[in-house]
Amino acid sequence: LLGNTTPPAKNRFTDTIGHWAQADIEEMAEKGIVTGVTATTFEPDRSITRAEFATLIVKALGLESRMTAGFSDVAADAWYYPYVNAAANVGIIAGYDGTFRPDDRITREEMAGKATVFMEKKAGRGAIARFADSTEISDWAYEYVDEAATAGLISGMPDGTFAPHQYTTRAQAASVIKRLLNI
Repeated sequence: LLGNTTPPAKNRFTDTIGHWAQADIEEMAEKGIVTGVTATTFEPDRSITRAEFATLIVKALGLESRMTAGFSDVAADAWYYPYVNAAANVGIIAGYDGTFRPDDRITREEMAGKATVFMEKKAGRGAIARFADSTEISDWAYEYVDEAATAGLISGMPDGTFAPHQYTTRAQAASVIKRLLNI
């Protein structure tokens, strides 16, 4: 190497080495969309919170908003304040009776609903039939999951299910955001 150039960070997170989503996580980290829980760990299999997911979407789409969304449980000094407000002000997220519940975890079907909001055109339908547990998907989420699966945003679990009520992991969220940006 010439000079003091440093090669791009590879395997920046020790806990993603060999993980199924390693490449997606690293790419999203390079773009500044995801960050680690520490300087060297990502916690890919930990459930993602509503605040974390809102942050990923806002960073991925480059959204900004200084206007408060008025959630009583989103303090102005919270790390996620600007991201939650930006997401709420463009209609990506909604609250519950004036609250946002930033620390609540999101399910896989909720993630599908949020992800399809950004698809510029409606995807085809029919991919939902491949999930062995498609009848367990909530009525409100059925169309979203079908569109997200058909568009290739979301894939199922290794056992052929979708697992709609399981909590979304940080790795799954990073992969969905990466795919969303590539549509």
